[in-house]
Amino acid sequence: MIETLEARRYLAVDFLPRQTVRVSGDADDNVIEFTRSGGNVIITVDGVDEATVAISSISRLYVYGRAGNDQITFDPTLTFTTFIYSGYGDDTVIGGAGNDRINGGPDNDFLDGGEGDDTLFGATGNDYLVNGPGSDDFHGGPGFDWVDYSSADDDLVISLDNFRNDGVFGELDNVFRSAEGVIGGDSNDAITGSNLNNILIGGPGNDTLSGLNGSDTLDGGLGEDELYGGLGNDFFIADDSEADLLEGGGGVDTAKADDDDALTDILFFYS
Repeated sequence: MIETLEARRYLAVDFLPRQTVRVSGDADDNVIEFTRSGGNVIITVDGVDEATVAISSISRLYVYGRAGNDQITFDPTLTFTTFIYSGYGDDTVIGGAGNDRINGGPDNDFLDGGEGDDTLFGATGNDYLVNGPGSDDFHGGPGFDWVDYSSADDDLVISLDNFRNDGVFGELDNVFRSAEGVIGGDSNDAITGSNLNNILIGGPGNDTLSGLNGSDTLDGGLGEDELYGGLGNDFFIADDSEADLLEGGGGVDTAKADDDDALTDILFFYS
């Protein structure tokens, strides 16, 4: 076992038949990097190479960010299983190609699992969770949390309903109700909110956005979009110079739209 490397930094490697590696930061703003060099992974903390470990010997890896605004990044080709706890501070975590479990802390975190079947927990704070290839789970938490699918090129179907039915066809993601905001991709997306106050952004393409309950903001982006507010006092954004369909539903609804848009059950309109 490698014990204390410095008074403020700790790295432990359990030498079992297949190793469990544990890396921890401290109260400062740490930069913890896992880079690949041939068949090895080089573990760097704040610019100092702390250890070199054979990739074939690693079964799982634990990273603890502790306090501070930390950056924890993995080479995108690393495929071992990782468990990451970012801790306090506004942290940035970017996983590799393995099946990652990334836990944000009580502040505002940016979490990107990379490839693999990842599970992202925003915890408290206003967190930003990024979709990648694989079957991923996205959990929000207290605060306003985003799930970003903007890198997707194919049609998306996303519903904030705690079921594994989200993403492109066959992706089988699960965007939980605890997330409030969703950003769609470049194609024709269907995004359905929850009972919370959601912000749904379609992006390019002919999108269908449904707010359901809550006071929602629906932004179709470019394309001929269909926006359905549902219950609650909703706000529609459809000023893209294309013919969109906007339906308010219950509540006092407001739309920023064009003259070519078709509006139903919307009390206030401006362009």
